[in-house]
Amino acid sequence: MTTETMRNPKKRTSLGWLVVICLASVYLADPLFSLAQTKTMAYPIPPGLTSCTEFTLEINGTPTWVEHLKPPYPADAPDWFRAPATDNLAVNIAAFACAGPCKLALHLKEPVKSLVVRPKHKQIAVTGKDRDFIFELPGPCKLLVEMDSLPPFLIFADLPETETLPSDRSHVRVFGPGVHEPGMMTLKNTSRPMPL
Repeated sequence: MTTETMRNPKKRTSLGWLVVICLASVYLADPLFSLAQTKTMAYPIPPGLTSCTEFTLEINGTPTWVEHLKPPYPADAPDWFRAPATDNLAVNIAAFACAGPCKLALHLKEPVKSLVVRPKHKQIAVTGKDRDFIFELPGPCKLLVEMDSLPPFLIFADLPETETLPSDRSHVRVFGPGVHEPGMMTLKNTSRPMPL
């Protein structure tokens, strides 16, 4: 800023507005920082999957689906594999997209004495007790929540996708949510990018 600008209030005000407009345009142009992107986006629920029955989850006040994943025991599995100790193979999973901070609220069916969020270096503060807990995520991250003897709860807070599929989709094969058995796939060497 020149000395003349400092002395002249009209030029100082004009310069101030110019700075505000420039900052606002950068803020609104970047999709990761735009107001529209600060909301969370839950993914569609794939058919045929099992819902968690031990607790419910809300993200920014919106109910969000949690999957209960427990691999089936193979028919030819040995007896020791079917022992009660293998019940810990189950996990609960929540996956969603968020561009900024979001508040998670867990409402458990039965009270728990301890709830730990890992990795601990993220320093996620947890409030609440017994059946209701609240914690805030700083933004996209992957977390593990341990609650007494309940199966581990995995949180996948993803960065929103900004890439779009190309207009020529003849070489694109999309696998949406769910289980896929595509059989033998032969990938061809092409000059076009192939999204996987």
